[in-house]
Amino acid sequence: MFIKFRNVSCSLESAKCGLLQEARKVFTMLLIRDVVSWNSLISAFAENGFHDNVLSSFDMMHSEGIFPDAVTFVYLLQSCCNMGNKCTFQRVHMEITKEGFESEPRVVGALLEAYANMGFLREAKATFEEIPERDIICWNALISGYVEHGHGEEALHLIQKMEIECTALDDIILICGLKACAINGALYKGLMLHSRIIKQGYDGDLFVDNTLVVMYAKCDAMSESMYLFDTLHVRTLMTWNALMIGYACKGDSDHVFSMFERMQEEGTKPDGVTLLNILSVCNHDGLVDKGYKCFELFDAYGIIPMIEHYNSILDLLGRCGKLNEAFAMIDNLSIQLNQVVCNTILSACQKWGDVEIGLHMFEHATEVE
Repeated sequence: MFIKFRNVSCSLESAKCGLLQEARKVFTMLLIRDVVSWNSLISAFAENGFHDNVLSSFDMMHSEGIFPDAVTFVYLLQSCCNMGNKCTFQRVHMEITKEGFESEPRVVGALLEAYANMGFLREAKATFEEIPERDIICWNALISGYVEHGHGEEALHLIQKMEIECTALDDIILICGLKACAINGALYKGLMLHSRIIKQGYDGDLFVDNTLVVMYAKCDAMSESMYLFDTLHVRTLMTWNALMIGYACKGDSDHVFSMFERMQEEGTKPDGVTLLNILSVCNHDGLVDKGYKCFELFDAYGIIPMIEHYNSILDLLGRCGKLNEAFAMIDNLSIQLNQVVCNTILSACQKWGDVEIGLHMFEHATEVE
């Protein structure tokens, strides 16, 4: 018996260190394999991204007559979610029902989270409605799923329903609510949630405060967003981007550029979203020189330009009649053109009456379409 548990311990330690081959070797040497030893192997595969091995291990476990427990199913659901395989996921769901774990809180939470993360929101809602006693984990999983897939109205409706059922709102739910308000531009509901946040003492929390800034910016309440932004001790990249996008939508390019300079001064590295926003502002205002300087920042920050970035700078050049520069950039593109880019330059050629470049661009367009 001592040898059995010593080997299980070794297997667990090997698995935690990511030594999957060693863990597997120790596992095959075990004289008796129980659910704990199987879980140690399954968790190692799951945590290291070997999700096919998780499922095959579960099948082997079944074939040896070992019954799974809640931990087994949680790891199985996580692997199904990462694989995005609906058929396999539904099979695991059936096993959960068969083994009588459909009411176990950890399993139900993982089940809802998996359905929601995979985008199967109808199935997630159906599962949620069947739960007799819903805890905060179940509410969090479903509401987060709706928010992550852009269904702000449904998320806010669930939060309202959650309050009616007298379930306390935690910081995760409040953050989800703010994100839902940002999706829908629901400023009034955002103000109500902000009041609730202050009442429950969550103001001052890093994630809550940053999400508040984003919510106000996306709801076009820039003065409130900027006021909160200036009170933050730590600002996330998403916060900077949201504020700049908010000002860009109002046509306030001066604020966008000043925020970008301030962002760089404070040592926050921009990403592709940041630079696309700057390019869009340059495009809107016809600022060719600033657009070129922005495009140089891709190399400076090690960011790979996407087709959206190229389309923005090419549109800027086309609007300003710099068709030779635009076509030279197209010839040097390292990515495949799309119809939007082709139409952008063809429209510019039509505007400026440049037949020669228009014909060359048409040849490129026929390769795309």
